[in-house]
Amino acid sequence: MTPTKQAVSKVLTFAQYGMIALLIFGQRIPVVANHPIYLRVQQSKWMYIIGAYLLFNTLQKSLSQSGAFEVYLDDNIIFSKLTQGRVPTLPEILNKIRAS
Repeated sequence: MTPTKQAVSKVLTFAQYGMIALLIFGQRIPVVANHPIYLRVQQSKWMYIIGAYLLFNTLQKSLSQSGAFEVYLDDNIIFSKLTQGRVPTLPEILNKIRAS
């Protein structure tokens, strides 16, 4: 993962936990507790908490995916999707295993 993606992932983690904490403990902050949006969200607080958790996790997963698919045999790579640009077929993998 690139340093930029790592930084964005950390920001998303902070935002995720911050949003969940705000939804749970926001009533203790007067400015937040009296805000009309917060009052409306509190009617379905757990739905928003679960939604925030799932949304931020999905975003973080999409940042960490590299598209890599590699097959190793005894610490030797026999196929790499990154170099070939495609997923191997089963016969192709079996032939490479037999040839080794």
